[in-house]
Amino acid sequence: MDRNRSSKLIQSGPIPDAGISSDFFTIDRKGDRLIPVKGYGAHYNLPKYRRAGQGQVLGADPRYRLHTKDSASEPSKPLFSRRFQQPRRLLRVRTKPACSAAYLKQENDALAQDFLPLDDAAHHGPGTGAEDAGSDDERHAYRSIHGKAKEEDNIPRDMELVSDESDQKDGFSSERKNRQAELSRAVNLNPSDIAAWLRLIDHQEFMVLDPNEEPRLLTYNEQQGVSDVKLSLYDKAIKKSGDSPHKDRLLLGRLQEGAHLWDAEELTNQWKTTLQENSGFISLWIKYLDFRQTDFQHFDFEDCMETFTECLDLNASSFSGTAKSQVQCYIFLRLTLFLREAGYLEMSVGLWQAVLEFTYFKPDSYTEITDKQAALASFRRYWESEVPRIGEDGSPTWRDWIDQPLENNVPIAFHEYKSSIAAAFLMKSWEAAEDERAFASRMPARTFDQLAPSPGPDGKAHYVDDVYSILPFSDLADILGSFWEMGVSEELIDSFLYFCHLPHLTRCTNLRTTRLWAGDSFIRNELLDYSVPGLHDRAPQGPEAEERYQRFSPFSFPMSDFLPTSSTLFPSPSAWFDSFLSWRQQYIPHASSLIDRKWVQMTLRRLVERGRPQEAFDDDLAEYTLGLMFVWDPKKAKQYAKSLLKKWTSSLRVCNALALMELRSGSPAAAVRVWSSSITWSKTRPLEIRINSGILWSSWAWELVHQGSISHAAYVLHAIPAQGIDQDTYDSVNPANVAPQPTTTLQVQSYLRECQSEALACENPHAFVAYTTCFALLLLVEQCPMQTTLEVFSEALQKSNTLFYANEKLKVYTSELLHQARVGLLGFKSELLDTKLPPKEIRQILQESISLFPNNTMFLSVFTRNESSFNMLDRIRDIRSLTRDPENRYKLDHSLGWSAAAAQGVPITTHLLPIWRELSRPDWAGATRHSTRAAFEKALGDIVHASQKPIGNLNPRGFDTARARSNLAVWKLYIMFEISGARDIEAAKAVFYRAIRACPWSKQLFMLGFRYLQHDTIQADPSLSETLLQKKPKKPKPTGLSFDELRVLYSTMIAKQLRIHVDISEEIRDIVSKPTE
Repeated sequence: MDRNRSSKLIQSGPIPDAGISSDFFTIDRKGDRLIPVKGYGAHYNLPKYRRAGQGQVLGADPRYRLHTKDSASEPSKPLFSRRFQQPRRLLRVRTKPACSAAYLKQENDALAQDFLPLDDAAHHGPGTGAEDAGSDDERHAYRSIHGKAKEEDNIPRDMELVSDESDQKDGFSSERKNRQAELSRAVNLNPSDIAAWLRLIDHQEFMVLDPNEEPRLLTYNEQQGVSDVKLSLYDKAIKKSGDSPHKDRLLLGRLQEGAHLWDAEELTNQWKTTLQENSGFISLWIKYLDFRQTDFQHFDFEDCMETFTECLDLNASSFSGTAKSQVQCYIFLRLTLFLREAGYLEMSVGLWQAVLEFTYFKPDSYTEITDKQAALASFRRYWESEVPRIGEDGSPTWRDWIDQPLENNVPIAFHEYKSSIAAAFLMKSWEAAEDERAFASRMPARTFDQLAPSPGPDGKAHYVDDVYSILPFSDLADILGSFWEMGVSEELIDSFLYFCHLPHLTRCTNLRTTRLWAGDSFIRNELLDYSVPGLHDRAPQGPEAEERYQRFSPFSFPMSDFLPTSSTLFPSPSAWFDSFLSWRQQYIPHASSLIDRKWVQMTLRRLVERGRPQEAFDDDLAEYTLGLMFVWDPKKAKQYAKSLLKKWTSSLRVCNALALMELRSGSPAAAVRVWSSSITWSKTRPLEIRINSGILWSSWAWELVHQGSISHAAYVLHAIPAQGIDQDTYDSVNPANVAPQPTTTLQVQSYLRECQSEALACENPHAFVAYTTCFALLLLVEQCPMQTTLEVFSEALQKSNTLFYANEKLKVYTSELLHQARVGLLGFKSELLDTKLPPKEIRQILQESISLFPNNTMFLSVFTRNESSFNMLDRIRDIRSLTRDPENRYKLDHSLGWSAAAAQGVPITTHLLPIWRELSRPDWAGATRHSTRAAFEKALGDIVHASQKPIGNLNPRGFDTARARSNLAVWKLYIMFEISGARDIEAAKAVFYRAIRACPWSKQLFMLGFRYLQHDTIQADPSLSETLLQKKPKKPKPTGLSFDELRVLYSTMIAKQLRIHVDISEEIRDIVSKPTE
């Protein structure tokens, strides 16, 4: 071989610039077609790069780094799954000689004529013969000019490779057919297995998709075909399911699938037929309420009211069961929310006053079931006397009024309206007058109350006769009768809190009932009243971007869904999650809210004191009410706490609340006195009371650690076994002079373990978590690593799961409390203590919490913030991919009991969290108008995200994709974003019309068009007009809603029977009838 090399030296240097043509670069204006389908581009079209700089990004701040996914976070792939196997290499015997003339012609024509093929290799073993010893074939030599041998060249002699592409396709098709046959056998063997029918029905969608093609959305024809097949299977399943208690799942699925095929008239008829044949399923009636409330074409206020009343009567007449009171409270809550959102505020509040009074303050003389008519007659006399009612100043209870009837001494209310209708700007003046009258009608009026506008041109005030402002007993009788058999229940209080847009008071008993309503899109609409500047605006750019981005901390998400504790009811400002954040920012500073905050707090105080002194005291509700009162008036809250302690002296949780209020008010010495005296007092009390002292120790130590008083915290923690502190020694503690500890660290640890066991024996989860937190804080102040400190919570979880194995509710509730306490320790940062933890470990801990409690907004918010803090490109842009359970659709009974009223899909809080993140993300962090719009559309169900592709048994067109479509808050945020954030009036108008079609019962959504989208309003905003001209210089200036469009909106509100305080029909007719000049 010639190994001579060229003697010329290769000179390195810059390549001469030959000029770059104008078409050297191309601009892709269309984009990757896979992005709408997958959510990301095709990775195989992107070149591979080597990373350098240890994750730093060129040009970015050094504190931002890219963290690639590690192998531990990658989901494991089944080794023997067909789709993950290497393609099979199929071989067959050559049908032609091993060396044909066509091949030899390439070498030498003369040699080809003299060549004689040897015998087939099948006649002798490989390696026998001279060819193997002296072959000059260099295909497999390392010096071969052909390069390294390819895999397809490495095949046995006299064999050839057969393509298995068709075989793979047949294999996938066979796999789907086998799955179809397996599911069909399951339903044939057990026709009453509802879960098997649901799996078979969902599998039909996978029969349409080709497994070898890229994931995509179904075409319209494919969707229609799949829906037709599913509908036939639903019909077959309903016939064969018999009297299964879960038959309603099939009935609901059939109606929801039929909505893709039937028109509006046929769908309505199908609903009526289904209810007539299956009237016993209350879940069908609840879904029917959803259907009637969202059906824009046939929506009618009176018909919806009749449906609500019919549902209440049906549930009241059903057999008694654990879910009966839950369903009754849920329907009543939906009814009152419907009334308020349709504009009938007085009626909604009056119904709550009557039901709470009738249920919780019933006289002792009406305790028998047969006393129903007598009780209704007595309550009628009480109601028509028009004495102050629950939530009003000086209101007697029905029970007290029976013993000593009082005369009505309520002063006559006189409302003088300041706004009036002006024909020159009719719609604008009507919107202001309507809002003023709606605010004045928040509470039911009395018979002699007077409502008057401002004096007219004649100088006289013309009184208004509003028939809806007074709630007569005749409108209450039917609803009150349905609550006669329901005793005092926590579900009604939970429903009242939802009505007032307050966070849920989660307890161990309602963890799997009313707690699940926190994700209901018809209930959680508190953001409809949310007007904090910046929430619905795009994040500013420039110098304010970083400050704005940091201001949206994980603690600022306004819709909470976590367990309320003393740390969230009385939080340190901007340092931890606040249960009353929405109230603190919306209802407290704004007196013009449609919710009367004074009435809410007075009602809660009455419910706290509803029991006699000898009855059990509701510590949970008392602590909750004190937290709400402290947000509004700290001085009154502390006075109310002291008054409660005079009646119920054994409530250590109220003592702890008083200490925290003193601390937040700037009186740390008073807080220390409350903690110290309460702990000392509890030493002589029974174990059931004394065990709650751990809550005081935990709060005290936590506050000291947060303040940086590590020496004081260490002294307090070491004083726990002594059950008290020496005040003089405590005052002398300082960082330079550490006081001697009363006990050693080992003694404290042993005592805390003993207290944990006692708390578990008393079934007191709050005390158990408090002692666990004290244990963790003890290790923290002793300078132990954070990993060692967190192990305390792991041990506590194992202990509680072991001891509470028989009480599933208590086990789950305690577990969630422990996870929240652990997240609180993760969020704590201190320069004096070892609180550092790698982001990778924080992520693993949060993933564990989310896997167990996927709807807890505390875990989701901290996880989302943690992801964005060390990664410029968020790995988890849509948190819903972590919370979706593919098997949830097939679970007929939840582990802790199933309630038809609590059935739901993806919670609305989980839908809103990605929207909130996009609204708070600046452009330099990857946010644009289009990404924010995409977040809204995904929540509304009009864009199917990549995480909703067919995966396993997950139905890509599942029932939970459009859960946010009926949520008023999402629509309002979307409209306000288009106006204030994107500044696109045409897009805002389009979203507005979509909103009123999806939610035709909401007067507030209709009023958004009059308030923000009027043509005159847009023209009067110079900043908005200039922005619109800059964005669309070649198009005519966008305009808002014209007078004719607003007139149509007003007529639609009248047709849907929404509440109108000021009728301007005559004024509109006068303007329309005038000839145009």
